[in-house]
Amino acid sequence: MAIVVSYGLCSAFGVFYGPVHSILPFLLLGIGIDDMFVIVQCWSNLNKEEMKRRIESHRDGMIPCFVHRNWKPSSLSRIEPLQLFFSRFLAKYLFKWPAKVFILVLAAFLFGINTWGSVLMRQEFNPLWFIPTSTYLSQYFSVIESHFPDNGQMASIYIQTTNLSSNLDRLDALIDTVRNETNIVSQVDDWFGGFKEFTAKRHAIDWMNQNMTDEQFSTYLKNYLFTQKGAKFRRNFKFEDPLQCRSAIAPPISVCSQQVRGMATLKMISIRLKSVKNIQKITQSMKMVSAAKYTKAERELKLARPYGIGAQEFYKKAEVKDEEGEKGQLIIAVSSDRGLCGAVHSSIGRIVKTDIAANPNTKVVIVGDKVRNILQRLYAKNIAMVVTEVGRKPAVFGDAALVAQSIINSGIEFSKGKILFNAFRTVVSFRTTEMPLYSQNAVANASKLPVYDSLDSDVIQSYTEFSLASLLFYSMKENATSEQSSRMTAMDNASKNAGEMIDKLTMTFNRTRQAVITRELIEIISGAAALETKN
Repeated sequence: MAIVVSYGLCSAFGVFYGPVHSILPFLLLGIGIDDMFVIVQCWSNLNKEEMKRRIESHRDGMIPCFVHRNWKPSSLSRIEPLQLFFSRFLAKYLFKWPAKVFILVLAAFLFGINTWGSVLMRQEFNPLWFIPTSTYLSQYFSVIESHFPDNGQMASIYIQTTNLSSNLDRLDALIDTVRNETNIVSQVDDWFGGFKEFTAKRHAIDWMNQNMTDEQFSTYLKNYLFTQKGAKFRRNFKFEDPLQCRSAIAPPISVCSQQVRGMATLKMISIRLKSVKNIQKITQSMKMVSAAKYTKAERELKLARPYGIGAQEFYKKAEVKDEEGEKGQLIIAVSSDRGLCGAVHSSIGRIVKTDIAANPNTKVVIVGDKVRNILQRLYAKNIAMVVTEVGRKPAVFGDAALVAQSIINSGIEFSKGKILFNAFRTVVSFRTTEMPLYSQNAVANASKLPVYDSLDSDVIQSYTEFSLASLLFYSMKENATSEQSSRMTAMDNASKNAGEMIDKLTMTFNRTRQAVITRELIEIISGAAALETKN
């Protein structure tokens, strides 16, 4: 129990597991038990006369050569405080059931913590720990560690120029060059990227076609260095005069620097390589699942197309037109709740944004949560209804009928309407399509509707509701097939990109490892040559 407790607490506190851990319990047991055993056994080996003689000699227990004169045992030496505490105080409460429950709960709690810590135990060993620090070999490895660290160090690029504003394009090219050196650089913490973003957002600076004067650059730089994001980059500049917040422009720059953080190491490359491999497994699995769902969706789409095509043909033959008036426009945007499928959702959201900008009196009914996320920030007031939980299971006609009934019961009036969805074309392509949507009054006022038998308002209302459900069912099936095919293509492209990244990272890892091995061989050969020269 003591060993488990010690190991668990050490691991919970972050102490790594080393070779001493396996020896330490036996050392502690040996030192404690053996010493007590030796002391007690030595006293037991004495006969009674020898014991009496030693007691009557009044020699000190700690310093045997010192003899106490006229020694008499004091009353305090005969009192045992621990025994007194246990017998008078602790014994009264220790054996009662609340104390027993508390002790059991505390023991179980500590045992759980110690077990959890033991499970998280990590092992670390470095042979350099056993080299005396005063030796030449230890000093040699310390110097190597400081000059050639495995984990890398932060580096700085210093730039001295009298006219930095006219060399910003060269500075941008330098930062891109350093950032592209992925074999040795993992991150570049540059001030210029944040400065460009700040000036483009705050001062509407177009960096593609912009020639900045010295005064403008000094003004913008001073404002940027006193922002929340730019304050940390003040140490990157050395000005000829102190930089002050109340001044209009920044003083002339003597030297500026760029920070390059964290050189890539074998450990970092291996961690990234492992993560990319895991991502590739996920994308390949999603591709296989999407392929199976696409096959089923395409088969069901062939059965659903007559619903939508039949309703559209009826409107064409009857020459139904949009209702006159300014009741507004209704758009039904069909999407789903799931992403990772290319531009399936963004294409619909883009068209809806364009229509709302052209006609602000537009109400949008959204089928699926993804288009809602695209529109809710800027056009939340135009959203009339949102239908979620779409795309998890294949849609049936009952789902489309419920959506159509909800739209009709909401009482939305419109003079012009349409349904937006993605029409399936091939496995690798789809087309964002819109179908016209007509109100009951527009159908009743169609010019060629009297060609059919006499239709009263109830029949027209029933057919309008049924045609809306049919069009929604058809559009949901088309969009579902387009979504699955697009997701299958997107996951296939993602798997290929992950494979290319894996190849590149593997090559980088092998090059870095070879460089480390070459460096260690050079160190060994140099050390051997130095010893031979000394001898």
